[in-house]
Amino acid sequence: MDCTNPLGKGTLLERVVQALVSCVTTGNVKVQWNVCHALGNLFLNKSIPIHAMPWSTSVYSIMLLLLRDSKNFKSRIQAASALAVPDKRRDYGQSFSDIVQALVLSLESLNSSELADPSTYKYMVALNEQLTDTCLHVLRLVEIQDYEQLQTFCPRKTLSFRVG
Repeated sequence: MDCTNPLGKGTLLERVVQALVSCVTTGNVKVQWNVCHALGNLFLNKSIPIHAMPWSTSVYSIMLLLLRDSKNFKSRIQAASALAVPDKRRDYGQSFSDIVQALVLSLESLNSSELADPSTYKYMVALNEQLTDTCLHVLRLVEIQDYEQLQTFCPRKTLSFRVG
């Protein structure tokens, strides 16, 4: 099935992804959560070669932006959950090392920061668990070519296992 839209530039899928990405910066917290949820579901579609899509880098960048900067823990949980969906290293493309670094830094900052809003405490445990699960998922996909980039960032203990 050809999803090319004759009225616009790019395929229908590209236009949908662009609309979702643009909603993250302009929408409220619920919109951000929904975007993360939608993109996570998009990653589940095995017929889409995520690694070959021109929008994949911007999608991962948006997820990392929410993971790092969102004040809302539920949005951060959903972003981390969406990042755990791809099950092949190649699906993360050139964003792989950025994703690993963002996950590790998010875990470290979560464990070392004080909560500005006590109402977020109930989501802190869930965020910590999701970040941990996503980090472990992504780290299990590390390949030998990733070692060089990651060894300077990750603690030596993290990458002391045999990669490949």
